[in-house]
Amino acid sequence: MKSVWSCKRSILIIYLLVLFLSTHEVSYALTEEAGFVSPAQVDLVELLAPPPAESSTTTLAEIAELVRIQKTRTPAEEAQAMADKNLTVFQLASGVLGPGFKVENLPLTAKFFERLTDGAIPIIGPVKDHWKRQRPFLTSHEVKSCFDKMTGYSYPSGHSTFAYLCAIVLADIVPEKRTEIFDRAAMYARARMICGVHYPSDVDAGRIAGTVIAAFALRNAEFEREFKPVKEEIRKVLQLD
Repeated sequence: MKSVWSCKRSILIIYLLVLFLSTHEVSYALTEEAGFVSPAQVDLVELLAPPPAESSTTTLAEIAELVRIQKTRTPAEEAQAMADKNLTVFQLASGVLGPGFKVENLPLTAKFFERLTDGAIPIIGPVKDHWKRQRPFLTSHEVKSCFDKMTGYSYPSGHSTFAYLCAIVLADIVPEKRTEIFDRAAMYARARMICGVHYPSDVDAGRIAGTVIAAFALRNAEFEREFKPVKEEIRKVLQLD
C-alpha cells in the first residue's frame, strides 16, 4: 500500500541520518532523569512523511486491510495483542530470550530500558500532536478496537517506535538472537493493527522513528557507559558467555 516514493523516502531518511552520524559528534547536556536522546536532536515532523489523509485512497485501503485482519485474527492473536499493550522490554522479549529474562533478575536492564523508553516519549508526542491523525476505529465504524478505552492520536505508532528502538539495542546485546528479536518486534508492532488502534502506515512510521532514535542513542556517551554493564548483566543471566 505504500507508494514507491514513500519507500524511497524512508530509505533516504535512514541513509542521510547514518551519513550525518558518521561525520558529526552527537552530544548534549543530560540530567540523570533525562533520556539518551534530546527532543531537540530529532525532529520527526521534518523526517517522517505526512500521514495519508483521512479521505485518501491509501487510508481507505488501510481500513480495508484492518477489517480483513480483524475478521481473520484468532483468539490467540487477539490475546497476544492485548498483552503486548504492556510497554516494557520484558514483554517485548517474552518468548525470545527465555524465562530468565525477567525484571527481578535484571535490575540494571530494567532501569536502562526504562530510561531509553521514557526518552522516546517526548520525541513521539509532538509528531502525534502535529498531525492529529485519528485512530482507525474512530474513522471507520467497521474497525473494532480490542481495548475499552484508547486515547491519543495515531501517527506514528508509539508502540512500534518502542519495539524497534528496543529491538536494535537488544540485538546488539544478544546478536545470537538477532533474527528472533526483530521478528518479535514486527509481531509486537503488528499487534497494534490486530487490535485496530493503528494503521499500517502508523506502524511503518514507528519503525523509522525507532530506528532514528536508536541511531542517536547509540552515539550518546552516557548510553555507551550504561550499555556495557547492562550487556554484561543480560549475557550473564542468559548464560551466553
